[in-house]
Amino acid sequence: MELHEIGVTPRKEAQFKKRGIESVEDLLRCYPKEYRDYRVPVSVRTLKDRQDERAAVLGIVTGCRILQGKHAMVRLKDKDGGNISAVWFNQAFRVRQVVLGGSYIVGGMDRWDEQYQSVSFLMPDLFESFEGFRFGIKPVYRKIPGMSEEYFSSVMEEALSHIDDMGDYLSDEECKELDIPSTADTFWLAHLPESMEDVERAQRRVLVDNMYPFCREMEMKRMQAAAESPFVPLAAFEAMEQIRAFLLSTNAENEQSQT
Repeated sequence: MELHEIGVTPRKEAQFKKRGIESVEDLLRCYPKEYRDYRVPVSVRTLKDRQDERAAVLGIVTGCRILQGKHAMVRLKDKDGGNISAVWFNQAFRVRQVVLGGSYIVGGMDRWDEQYQSVSFLMPDLFESFEGFRFGIKPVYRKIPGMSEEYFSSVMEEALSHIDDMGDYLSDEECKELDIPSTADTFWLAHLPESMEDVERAQRRVLVDNMYPFCREMEMKRMQAAAESPFVPLAAFEAMEQIRAFLLSTNAENEQSQT
């Protein structure tokens, strides 16, 4: 499926292509480079001793203003009366998107202001209405020049509505045997995870996807060599067996590191 089929404009399509993203499937396989866990908002008072850490707070908007004609500032209070400010540079439009008295989740790198006993978020990477807030694990993608994070996210959400159209080279039985999600489920778990366990399951499938072409090629070469020469062992280099063995060894290493 082409990008224009999900509403991507020619100009944005050109920006995607510069990053090697030429189809909806390419976009869905553009996995996050990291995840930030904002599932548990904290109170402002707890951030006094946690400066320069990533955190999320829940607050009610008490005011907003445009600074120097181009910067946006939103002020909030949490349930304990703690003061919060969120600032975006060169994004004055943010002020128009905020509802006075509305509840919002703010997340990012916090800075404590001792004088005003408040916490500030400069260019927060999370600012969402509490009513629309879903899970709290924020995927972070590599920046595409000229494209806003909001636009990329909106296109990704549209792409996710078409995941049922994507095929899978592995059968349901093979996925179950390897304990990995289907291709469609992997896209959902990777881009809209509800937990870090979802992220780990998606990463496990991506690992298999990266290994499978190589293992399959080796299997075919071994079978061809065995057919052409009696001196080559007949035992086939089975792709699935190699992947299964690798996953088992990875599981063992993870369990050992956790003990």
